[in-house]
Amino acid sequence: MKKILENSRGWFYLYVGTQVLLFVFDILFSQFMAGAGEDRAKTLMISAAIVTLAVYLYNVLYLVYRLVYLYRDTKNRGRWTVLTMIYIVCELLTFTGVDLGLMGLVVSPVALILWIVCLVHDYGIITGVREQ
Repeated sequence: MKKILENSRGWFYLYVGTQVLLFVFDILFSQFMAGAGEDRAKTLMISAAIVTLAVYLYNVLYLVYRLVYLYRDTKNRGRWTVLTMIYIVCELLTFTGVDLGLMGLVVSPVALILWIVCLVHDYGIITGVREQ
């Protein structure tokens, strides 16, 4: 188990890969739905739900890994933990489809900015560029 946890680079690249996979899948899914009949649309919706839930499950696992293991010896651990928790809340709000009205205009960009900032920080920790 310790060997798996110490493979930070693998966790990071798998996380980035799942994000790219989700983006590509969303594009393909929308194209398939545009030309699908009623029966095929139901099958596509079920498969889309399964893939999306699997990707989000891994994302939650990575975020827990980030909080528990990756940030354990990091300077300003509290700040990065709070940023990650805010990101998790923003992701949950956007994923569940809660009608936020005008707040939706704030939540999505905040989630995107926090995602980029935390990824850059994670990459810095993993490659050793950033002091741990």
